[in-house]
Amino acid sequence: MSAAGMATEADSPVSFPTHHGHDETDATPLLGTAHQEPYQPLRQNLILGSAPVTLPSLPSIVSHTNSRFPLKIAQLGAWLFLLLVWYELLTHKLLLASLHPLGNSLLLLLLVNSILLLQPTSTSEQKRHGTWAHATLNGAALGVGVGAAVAMIVHKQINTDHPHFESVHARFGVATYFLLLGQALVGVVQYFCPRVVGGVENGKKLYKYHRVAGYVVLGMVLVTAVLGAQTDWMRSMWDVRWVWIVAVVLILVGVVPRINPHKLQFF
Repeated sequence: MSAAGMATEADSPVSFPTHHGHDETDATPLLGTAHQEPYQPLRQNLILGSAPVTLPSLPSIVSHTNSRFPLKIAQLGAWLFLLLVWYELLTHKLLLASLHPLGNSLLLLLLVNSILLLQPTSTSEQKRHGTWAHATLNGAALGVGVGAAVAMIVHKQINTDHPHFESVHARFGVATYFLLLGQALVGVVQYFCPRVVGGVENGKKLYKYHRVAGYVVLGMVLVTAVLGAQTDWMRSMWDVRWVWIVAVVLILVGVVPRINPHKLQFF
């Protein structure tokens, strides 16, 4: 694909007033409380972030009014969810259906990291590299999700006494898969193939919708994951409900405060 057919900057087409400094500005595409400096590697975005609170009991260098104590909250929540699911399943008899929660917990981890990578980018080069990494992680998440879905469908097909798509978890899951697929297609078109929608400028007009939809998809994935952890099968292995809520709350606390509302404006 030629460079002419690709949007050159993962930024909103909407122009905002110029600000100085990096606190709560529009220099970043999605993030309000963290910022990737030009010298920082892309991988640092995975742990760059903050809790939405100040810590006045700590030294002034940490608890300054315009700073936040950096916490790897979202990573902690995503890894907690994945490790608990994998521990549960790998310490019990493995079935074909086991690939479903194994794969979907990995999908959740990949999706969270794809968002964290892109949120703090600010320069054109960072946005370009971040978008490629974002697309790669989301592509991997989609592939893992398809495999997880197929594993469960085949398992239920073999065990004919298990009906399809009757539980709330299953219905949420189907809706989430389709939303994730649609979100991936829109992302590819708007950035890599903007000619499909009439050019780069038209592609940029889709960015804010893609951002909002991305957070909706993340919310759907989290709800579906918690519902999956409450199924009779999962609870038969480990019936501790609160830990899944804790993991989800950690992810939300780590991701939501980093959102820059200016980049989600529609009017």
